Amino acid sequence: MEDILASIRKILNEEEAPAAAAEAAEAEAAEPLELTEAMLVAVPPQEEPATPTEAEPAPEPPAPAAPIPPGPVQPALLETRPAAVETAAEVPPVTAPAPVAPAPPFVAAVPEPAVAESAEGLVAPATAAAAAALLGQLARTVAAERAAPVHRGGPSIEDVVREEVRPLLKEWMDAHLPALMERLVRAEIERVVSRSLG
Repeated sequence: MEDILASIRKILNEEEAPAAAAEAAEAEAAEPLELTEAMLVAVPPQEEPATPTEAEPAPEPPAPAAPIPPGPVQPALLETRPAAVETAAEVPPVTAPAPVAPAPPFVAAVPEPAVAESAEGLVAPATAAAAAALLGQLARTVAAERAAPVHRGGPSIEDVVREEVRPLLKEWMDAHLPALMERLVRAEIERVVSRSLG
């Protein structure tokens, strides 16, 4: 039982020791700092220009500094005063900033008409050229087959129909093939995109 009481007393003493140290530190910080002659920093005299001009009168010598009355002085003022004196001597001369050209006025981008988009198409020019080359090769192959001699003494009914339908088919293809290809390609792209997203 006495061991428990001794440990409690020890814990209470340990808790009181930091509190007493903190109170002592606060008391030291609250005491005012007295300024003495040894703490003052001498201000260096200002340099006079090497060649005085006639238009400017000679500068008057600075007035002697008045003695500072003893009293409470804030530590922050004592710390910043020497730094300000040292940096004042090191400040480079101020030069005028270089003139800045005004920014050009903002011009909103003009949207291109929708007709230009449809004229451009869905495929790149290189792809369109490759497709045209393949279709041209197919057309030459078909033309070569037609030029082959007809057997059995004359053209067949298929040959006659093919020759009659050819101009009609060409006209229809010229009118409808670009839109048909665009629609089919767009549908295929949408199908692939929906499959990859879903």
